[in-house]
Amino acid sequence: MSNIWFYTKLNTIKQCPRWGYKKFYEKAVPVNFEADEFQRGTDFHELIQDYMTYRITDTDDIPDRIKPQLDSLRSEYTNLTPEHEIVVDLYDIVLIGKVDLYTEGVIMEIKNYPANPVEQGEFYLSLVYLQNDNKIPYKIITITPIKVSVETYEYDQQENAFRRTMRRISDVEEKIETLKDTPQIGAHCYYCPYREDCPGLKVRKDLRYIIESKDGQLLATHIFKLEQKVNELKKVAKEFVSNGIPVRFGNYVYDYTYYEEIEDYDPSIVVYLTQKGVNPFEIKYPRWKKPKKLFNLNKEVLETLIKEDEKIAQFVNFSVKSVFKGQRIDEKQDQ
Repeated sequence: MSNIWFYTKLNTIKQCPRWGYKKFYEKAVPVNFEADEFQRGTDFHELIQDYMTYRITDTDDIPDRIKPQLDSLRSEYTNLTPEHEIVVDLYDIVLIGKVDLYTEGVIMEIKNYPANPVEQGEFYLSLVYLQNDNKIPYKIITITPIKVSVETYEYDQQENAFRRTMRRISDVEEKIETLKDTPQIGAHCYYCPYREDCPGLKVRKDLRYIIESKDGQLLATHIFKLEQKVNELKKVAKEFVSNGIPVRFGNYVYDYTYYEEIEDYDPSIVVYLTQKGVNPFEIKYPRWKKPKKLFNLNKEVLETLIKEDEKIAQFVNFSVKSVFKGQRIDEKQDQ
């Protein structure tokens, strides 16, 4: 097993153990073409790097919606280093990260698609945390063609990110040997360089066609038909349960549950509660361990408030609904 970890390796194995194992452990040769999207991503990546490091002074290729933000960042950070590599040796493993643009206190990541790269950000925070002797806060700035987002992380948040990253790596290390031949089918299959002989896609020929053709309309039709079929089966299952016939397999049981749902509330309830001296963001009662928020639409909170003041009920609508729910059951083994 290799003890070198970087984010691409961790993310690939989590997405599909088979892909990750073939690429990073077997070092298998790719068996199909490289998707065109990779080149578009590379072009955008290089464009932003060149602009932010003043390799080019101006360009019309940067989308108008993000250019003002980039200009502001460009003026603020004049000494950005592209492809900055951070290496941390933790004795038993080595963490490596290559930051798209870097200066002390700032990590910039460039993506050619809308992203919410929480785990990737935490991976980079792990690296800087282990070298952050002065305990300074770090900003992670994500640049995409449609949005520039900025998040600031204090030193304790960096420490928490490090702990989560190490747990993810440990989890993958424990599972990879047993899951190395397990394909995980998804949209990422389109980009997988080992999909030609993937056993998962060979079995699911319908999904293979949708993935390779990127036919969104066909996928939507497929989902619609399956949802119709599931709804029909749920009606039958409801009748089974109503007649006392178990609907289950293994240690998994299905039943029909009815529940009260808070359907809607009038925002003026905030004004009403404030006038009554109640903070909607911190509702306290002696039997509650922690204060609670009204805006969680928490049924317990509202019921307690209504008991204290029946007028509050006028601001809230309840509806009774049912849901077909599956749950695991633990049964004692026969001795």
